[in-house]
Amino acid sequence: RTWLAWVRTSLSALSIAFSLLALVAEAATHWLAVLLYLLGSGFVVAVFSLFATGWLRYARVREVLGHPKSQAVAFHRAGLSHQAHFLAALCLGLSALYLLGGSTELATQAGSGR
Repeated sequence: RTWLAWVRTSLSALSIAFSLLALVAEAATHWLAVLLYLLGSGFVVAVFSLFATGWLRYARVREVLGHPKSQAVAFHRAGLSHQAHFLAALCLGLSALYLLGGSTELATQAGSGR
């Protein structure tokens, strides 16, 4: 992935975090507000970890490309499995929260007669 792709992904995570944190005040129940806050905070952490991982990988690629071709250089880039697992957990949590929050909102609307 390019440096721009890492920055773009971290900015997408930031927009999701802002959206979730903005919904905390409008949550129908207390537990939904807490889950929205925790998930939004998780996406904020993802922003910094994505940006840092992208920068470290970009800097390492630049360093390796700067060596003469006669020298063999070990690549040793930061792995991506930790990023993939963390983002997958956040997205699964977001999907579950969407389903739970939507059913709670429908139950609240049905109970109030809207």
